[in-house]
Amino acid sequence: MKNLLESLHSVLAKNVLGDKQYESRYKGFIGELSFQEWLSNYRGSATVFTGGYLLPRTVGSRSIEQPIYFTISPDSPQEYIQIYNYLNHLPCDSMYFINWNNEVSFSRWHSYEDVLEGVTLQVPDLNVFKFDPINSKFISIPFSEFLNLFPLKQNRTHSRAIPSSVIEKWHRKMSSYEYKHVLDLYVQRLIFDGYIGYSREHGIPSDIDAIIYSKKLKTYALLEIKEKDKSKRPPQGFGMDVERIADLSKLKSSTRFPIYYIVRQIDNQKDRNFLSWKIIELDNFKKNLASSMIQGGSGMGFENGQYPTQICPYEYFKDLK
Repeated sequence: MKNLLESLHSVLAKNVLGDKQYESRYKGFIGELSFQEWLSNYRGSATVFTGGYLLPRTVGSRSIEQPIYFTISPDSPQEYIQIYNYLNHLPCDSMYFINWNNEVSFSRWHSYEDVLEGVTLQVPDLNVFKFDPINSKFISIPFSEFLNLFPLKQNRTHSRAIPSSVIEKWHRKMSSYEYKHVLDLYVQRLIFDGYIGYSREHGIPSDIDAIIYSKKLKTYALLEIKEKDKSKRPPQGFGMDVERIADLSKLKSSTRFPIYYIVRQIDNQKDRNFLSWKIIELDNFKKNLASSMIQGGSGMGFENGQYPTQICPYEYFKDLK
């Protein structure tokens, strides 16, 4: 686990502005990894699919504006054909599936020095497929063809050094999660932050945290997963960035998939002790939003940026059981 976490750190540290954004990344990872383990323990029969990334090619474009959609997963792309047929209703430029080989141990992966300047990284065998929506099938292509969708950066933004105390704190937290889930996370970030984010131009990204198929409802559902504490000012509840609400609304209207907002509730921002899992459907969340807006956290953005957020009161969220 130690070598894996050091590699994950190397990828992230090169593609964030500084320690605040570095910590925001890890806070997001904790919510998603915790949910994966909750699913394993309580919903073993659920059919769970890896979510994908929405990444426009044009700098400044929002994620829903002619994005490249791609999934990074050890799963077979054939399992995702029906999902891609639905997602094809989005205004995507094109769609891809990046399959990686999880049958070879991390220590035996290829070592490359050309992904990040001055860093040697372990890279698994990768097979890339482009989705053909007309014939509803995946076509094998070179990885370079996928990467070349995004032009090389002329100038890279140099990130600030991450304090060792911050690195050690998040390594301790991450060590408690299953190795296979952390390994999957590393490959996701290797491609998104390493191959693309560090070296290539792109628009504003977003992602689908997970996709679940419900046999009862006979439909797929998209999940938005966050770790949050209750907002401090009335109405107390859980919020979401207004631009993210707009993007999720477009995602739902295009795919017709229900979208669920899942919150890993914690006690406060400092201690971050787990309290409970909460869930709400996107339409119910939007219907009960407070009209007033608050300034949300900067997340991966600039610390002095404006990030208007709307709050849905706590009582509208249900316990996830």
